[in-house]
Amino acid sequence: MMPISPCRLCGATKELQESHILPGFVFRWMKQTSATGYLRSGHQPNLRVQDGVKLQLLCRDCEGRFNNWETEFANQIFYPMTKGEAVRAPYGPWLLLFCASVSWRVLVYHIYGNHLTHMADALLPSVKRAELTWREFLLGNRPHPRPHEQHILPLGGGALESYTIPRCRRISTDISFARPICPLRATTGTPSAMPSRGRS
Repeated sequence: MMPISPCRLCGATKELQESHILPGFVFRWMKQTSATGYLRSGHQPNLRVQDGVKLQLLCRDCEGRFNNWETEFANQIFYPMTKGEAVRAPYGPWLLLFCASVSWRVLVYHIYGNHLTHMADALLPSVKRAELTWREFLLGNRPHPRPHEQHILPLGGGALESYTIPRCRRISTDISFARPICPLRATTGTPSAMPSRGRS
């Protein structure tokens, strides 16, 4: 049985789900394209792991909210580009929400996992402001995540098409795009416990 506790995103006291810090489809892809079919932890490279880092973080409603944006990203951008089926990918307002959701989860992982002890005390208020800004944006209580921009690197040689904000909607496009510089499979390592595809 899942624990009943306040959801880190919406604050409602509900049964919490086991939430991936980095999206689950990333780890499924890493295993499927690995020579061995296994993942290994950066902390214990000799130990095989089955999945990425999870925390009892979100209620079912918020987990579903994130899953919708992950599904769009996976189907519209990630899989077509990693399979070489697309050189350009369309996107909508869900992309900024997806990016902010990943940034927020990684930050919460570091905050509540006590992984920020290396930071100067003077910087911690900025960390808290970023977490609050992203959380409010993800809940629909802010029209944009400024000043905490999101940056995405379309790796593997692909490109993302520009997105025009419809006049009738106030949707932010605070996403910066950079020139591809390296293959996608070499860049998945945000949380410190991020597994890698180890050799057998």
